[in-house]
Amino acid sequence: MLRTLVERSTPRLERKLIADAAGGSDVGALVWAVKTLPAMVREPYPPRSVHSLYYDTEDLAFFREHANGLAERCKLRARWYGRPGERPMQALARATNVVLELKTRSGDVGGKLLVPLRETPRSLDALARAKDFAPCPMPVLLPECIVSYDRRYFACGTSDLRLTIDYRLRCSSFGGDERGVPLGEGAVIELKAKPEHGLALADLAAALGLPPSKNSKYLRAQRVLKRFL
Repeated sequence: MLRTLVERSTPRLERKLIADAAGGSDVGALVWAVKTLPAMVREPYPPRSVHSLYYDTEDLAFFREHANGLAERCKLRARWYGRPGERPMQALARATNVVLELKTRSGDVGGKLLVPLRETPRSLDALARAKDFAPCPMPVLLPECIVSYDRRYFACGTSDLRLTIDYRLRCSSFGGDERGVPLGEGAVIELKAKPEHGLALADLAAALGLPPSKNSKYLRAQRVLKRFL
C-alpha cells in the first residue's frame, strides 16, 4: 500500500555523505565549505530542528529492508520542526505543520509523499495515532523511535539541487527519555535533485570529497536503541 501511494510523487535522486563533525563542533567550518561551492548560493530556510517519529510493522519489516540492503524499501514517519536545539515534545507543542511522510527508495532514486494531518498531535499518544488522522487509509503500524537533529539548508539558484547538513543527531525509543542518546558523532549531508540533474548532483558530491553512506537514520537509531547487529 505504501509503495503504491508514493508512486504518485515525483522521483528524485538522493545521495548521503558523512562529514566528521563530532557533536556539531565543526559544523561552522562545514557550512563555510558548502557556501564557497559555486553551485550553492543561498539558504532558503533558517536553521531549525527536525523531529521524526518512525513507524514499523510488528516484525520490523521496514527496518529489515534497510538492514538487509534491499534495493526496494520504504518507511513511514511523522515529521515536525522546531527551533535549533529543541527537544521533540518542546517542538511539538508549538508545531503548526505535522505531516506524515511516506518514502520509498530504489537504488539512488527516492520518492516521497507528504500527507497533511487533519489534526495536529500534541502528545505521545496522539503521535502514536498520527496515521489515523491521515485523509487516506494507512497500514497497521506501531510507533518505534524518534530521531532528532539540527539542520541547515542550501539550494542552487539555477536548478532544483538541494543540500542539507544534519548535525547533533539523537534518537530515543518511543515513550522513552526525549533527551535521547547520540546517533553517532558525524554530520550527515544529503543531496537531492530531479533525475535529469543527476550529473550536477554527482559533481557536487565529488567536490565535497566526503565518503558516501547508505545507512538511514532510522536504521542507525534502531541499532543504537535495540543493539541490533
